[in-house]
Amino acid sequence: FAPVAFGQDYPAAIWDPAHAYNYTTASRTASDIRWVVIHTTEDADGSDCSVTRTWFRTSNNALSTANNHQGVSAHYVICRDGTVVQMVRDHDIAHHAGNLSYNQKSIGIEHERHDTSNWTEAQFQASVALVKWLATQCNIQIVFPGVPSGIAPEFPSNGTGIIGHVQVPHPTNPSLPGGISGKTDPKNWDWAHYQA
Repeated sequence: FAPVAFGQDYPAAIWDPAHAYNYTTASRTASDIRWVVIHTTEDADGSDCSVTRTWFRTSNNALSTANNHQGVSAHYVICRDGTVVQMVRDHDIAHHAGNLSYNQKSIGIEHERHDTSNWTEAQFQASVALVKWLATQCNIQIVFPGVPSGIAPEFPSNGTGIIGHVQVPHPTNPSLPGGISGKTDPKNWDWAHYQA
């Protein structure tokens, strides 16, 4: 990665750092990154960008600190108006995939969603631009293996591309989708339009 003293890696992003509890400090190089994992906010309350950003900035956001669990984050959050917010540096490891091996080899992008039909063209275009930029910076090919269904390879080094969270294999049973929690996002994502 090109050296950045502080702040965002992606020039078009706003920098809003996640709490250090919610990601792992690392020194990944561009060649370590093989995947982009597409996420959507799936909360019934219709989480918007401000809620997601607050969640990632909070130290006790997902799992009890009393149990010594780490919280969750994503490298980027994309709002419905097309705003791109970077919350974890690309060389660090966001906790987003529910599979440590995939976390170590991927960039996670969270997309604001209020309901299943609430995507915007600005959001899609911002996401596509970010993914294209990441592909030029990292070891990621612009391919969509198995999208919209199918599970990515058990070992992330055995492939590359852009996948949904639902395609991340369970860490102990790779025949199951959605990482350790069986996530199903991005629900109703328009993959055909996203790839066009």
